[in-house]
Amino acid sequence: MTLEMELIAILFNFGIVGLILYVGPFLYILYKYVNSLLKGKRKLTVDTTLALFFIFVCFGLSLMAGYVLFSTSCTLILVCMIVKLFSEENKIIRENERKKIVFGITSLRLGGAERVLVDICNKLVNEFDITIFTLYGNGEFTKQIDSKIKIVNYTKKRYEDLSTVRKKIMSIKLLLKPLRIRIYEKFIKDKYDVEISFLEGPITWLFACNGNAKKIAWVHIDIENMFGHGMKSKFKYKLNNNSYQSFNDIIFVSKDNMNVFKEVFPKNKSNKRVIYNFIDKDAIIEKGKKEAIELNSQNVNFLQISRLVDQKAIIRLIDVHKRLIDDKLYHNIFVVGDGPLREEIENKIKKYHISDTFILLGQKTNPYPYLKACDYFLLSSYYEGYPMVLLEAKIYNKYCIITDTAAREVIEDYPNSLIVENSENGIYDGMKKIIESKPKAKQIKIKNTDKLLQDIIELIEE
Repeated sequence: MTLEMELIAILFNFGIVGLILYVGPFLYILYKYVNSLLKGKRKLTVDTTLALFFIFVCFGLSLMAGYVLFSTSCTLILVCMIVKLFSEENKIIRENERKKIVFGITSLRLGGAERVLVDICNKLVNEFDITIFTLYGNGEFTKQIDSKIKIVNYTKKRYEDLSTVRKKIMSIKLLLKPLRIRIYEKFIKDKYDVEISFLEGPITWLFACNGNAKKIAWVHIDIENMFGHGMKSKFKYKLNNNSYQSFNDIIFVSKDNMNVFKEVFPKNKSNKRVIYNFIDKDAIIEKGKKEAIELNSQNVNFLQISRLVDQKAIIRLIDVHKRLIDDKLYHNIFVVGDGPLREEIENKIKKYHISDTFILLGQKTNPYPYLKACDYFLLSSYYEGYPMVLLEAKIYNKYCIITDTAAREVIEDYPNSLIVENSENGIYDGMKKIIESKPKAKQIKIKNTDKLLQDIIELIEE
């Protein structure tokens, strides 16, 4: 039996040029495939391996038996397999061309800014190559991060789990510029196209170090409230003033925050704009369905979701609660959250003998069933930015009582709300009014915040 060798036939009829034109594409495909494997750009998948196999089966048959290229079915298989390989190659190229973004935050512990960051990153993961850099690891929100997002920790431990000595060392490393630069060069510098500091304080000081990437900083609070008092305040002011000058853009979550920043740092030349916090409304509604919570039905139930820190004014709220109870205005206050003031707060609750009516629920990864079950939502802070918890309360159509801070922007056009004077008497009067009148919340349809994602994409792409 004589084999009609197509390779020899092509060489005889079309010469060396024809032979190269015939063999060249196959050799090029083989080269590209093997090269991308060796460089780690491609993984050896079943699809690409089978495509390559069928290409060379067709090629082999062509060389041995001839007339393969004149067979419609074989030619179709050959073309399909080549298209498959090149589409895979183009997909890899597109992946490599995506901008590399790093978001920096202190940790992924439970908190408003942390919640916003997780939602933003999960929504943008198909637009950009995203990394989240944290100073401290093991945060509760880590489990909610999309698997395609890379997480890099300076230390794997939570801040609370560090020894006193390690905490001091960390503080020194972040305060002293030469030591900050060493951390920045090891973890951040020249690794990303855009560097985004998503929280005030140490992470902003770190991301302010000199680099070639575009730099963006997020500000969630009234900046003047983070300096403290005494000698330290002057040092922190200077450190923050110098740091924020290094950023191309500074994003504020409220107009009030931006105006305060301009007053505090009048010489800052960075581009400034307001982008309100993004919130995944559908996800929050679904989480509220996961557990049924029943609160005391005999009294009015207020809920505050916040960390137990000075800013949130829980100590002041306890004093207000005690006054109301003494005046026979019975109600319950539930607080979801934890923090460094927990022991002090617990001692004050015991001192006033109000543990039955002022209840600390602790930290909850899913606070939404409690939000769904409460009668009224409280936010009694000394100062705020654009608090996520208020957006979440609005999703559940809760009547909100807040102190007069920048948070007023969140409920600007929301009828189910009461803004009170930012004082003990102001909170007392507001809560008294609610307990006595028991206002009913109107059903309001909350707008979707997806447009904010487009604003963030445009900011990164600029």
